[in-house]
Amino acid sequence: MADVNEEIVGQYLKVVKKWLYAADIGFEVDRGHSNIDLLAYDPCKRQFYDVEVKYRSAFVAPERDSAGRDKSGKSMATIAKQFVAYPERDTTLRSFTNGRKPRKLPVTTKQMMGKSPKKRVAMEKAFRNYLAKRGHPNALVWYFDDIVPELVTRVAKSGRHNTELLQTIRMLKTYSGLGKDELPR
Repeated sequence: MADVNEEIVGQYLKVVKKWLYAADIGFEVDRGHSNIDLLAYDPCKRQFYDVEVKYRSAFVAPERDSAGRDKSGKSMATIAKQFVAYPERDTTLRSFTNGRKPRKLPVTTKQMMGKSPKKRVAMEKAFRNYLAKRGHPNALVWYFDDIVPELVTRVAKSGRHNTELLQTIRMLKTYSGLGKDELPR
């Protein structure tokens, strides 16, 4: 079963983006098992996405070391490696996508990538460069900071909500004073 962060992303894909997805796709590796957090499909663009959810509320990926040298590539390699570390991941993905290569899409926090837009741009560039060098150009990066408020806005106080997460959002909006479909700031 997907963890709550993966569930948030899955519901965002379904409710906001109108994409299809499969969660927690397992595969075997030398040392045991691993998994793909989400495999998403955008039916309008006919594009698959390999989604890796990395929620780190307190962790910050360093852009520079103590001497001021660029460390963004090394910091982003830690995250990007999850997409390319196991050939079995790619084999499993292609078995679900009829051989098509999905775009890589991590979902993380702005805190982790850098509060300042300038740092985030540098970190995203390092992430994309790492994957591009390994045959995965055009990677995207999404942030919980953006998708959670958008998901909350799309969940109505009444209506059909068939997951615990969507029901929880609905109830919070109904009984906690979240008010006009927005999160308090």
